[in-house]
Amino acid sequence: MPKGGMNLSHKNMDGLEESFDNHNIGKLTMIGAFGEATAKVHFTGFLSRQSMYAEMFKHSVGLIPFKKYWSHQYISPNKAYEYAHAGLFVVCTSSLKTVIEDFNGNCGTFEDYDDLRSQLEYLKDNLDELYLKRVKTFEFARNNLIWDSYENNIFDAYKLC
Repeated sequence: MPKGGMNLSHKNMDGLEESFDNHNIGKLTMIGAFGEATAKVHFTGFLSRQSMYAEMFKHSVGLIPFKKYWSHQYISPNKAYEYAHAGLFVVCTSSLKTVIEDFNGNCGTFEDYDDLRSQLEYLKDNLDELYLKRVKTFEFARNNLIWDSYENNIFDAYKLC
């Protein structure tokens, strides 16, 4: 099995760990993944929900670092919403259209790992701005990214089935 524990085309993260190992952009914690740790990359393995949130609270940015893939326009990874409710600034690949639309401007996007690296360097050097983005994302999630807001959509989906 490849590093990070997955081999799915729509979740391709080949080169992500090297981006952190080879550049001064911070440390990467891979929650729910297994691999060989380095000075800048740490793997938690599977965690209970409570432990997952405790780990997320230690960080500032929640990455969805999948390389662009055609099916991204149809998926919406739960981790984006978990990150937002944990107070992290969400940064995802620009092909995750549903996440970007749901977050209504309250997340960052990147085109490729060079772009991601540039954005992380910027955030690392502008911590006050990052803090404000985190607060804004958390408040947006608390007010908008809740099940109650989607109740009618859920009922409509059941009707269509």
